Amino acid sequence: DEFATLHAFSRAVTEALDEVSESSAGDAGVALSRAVWELLEGYFVTKGGGLGVGTDEIVSWYRKNAANLALGKDSASARLRVLLDAFNQSARPEEELGYWDMIATMVAIGWIDAAIDLINMHSSWAEWRLRKTSVQPQVELMEAAVALLQTLPRLGGDDGGAANVPQFTSFRNAWL
Repeated sequence: DEFATLHAFSRAVTEALDEVSESSAGDAGVALSRAVWELLEGYFVTKGGGLGVGTDEIVSWYRKNAANLALGKDSASARLRVLLDAFNQSARPEEELGYWDMIATMVAIGWIDAAIDLINMHSSWAEWRLRKTSVQPQVELMEAAVALLQTLPRLGGDDGGAANVPQFTSFRNAWL
């Protein structure tokens, strides 16, 4: 069977990369090779049966390998660090350039918890805790956004995601 042969090959490459990774910890080339292999394997071999439908697996791969993809000061992770530093130093992070785009990007790549953390940095929360009632509309909108993000349908995974594409489509249509 061709799939059995492919899976055996895939396991052999993964095991070889595991051995090399253990013996050369910290080697960026090995880490990048492993990241590329895991992406190819996740998309074309194991998850989705080669049909390219392992969406959650691709997002999980990105979460796991984002640091291995950091290639210099213009990398996504370097830009993220600069933005997060600016947000942390600001009394009103939501007014900083890139705040809302960062939330949208994090949601798009599946970093829902990180997006919620950024929403929680909004200055209205601090003002609300100080009993400033004029921020109630902003707080209610952010609470609604967080609730929507927390209930966002997911494909696959062990955390209650849809088992297949038709089920995901059904969950997503009901969610919308």
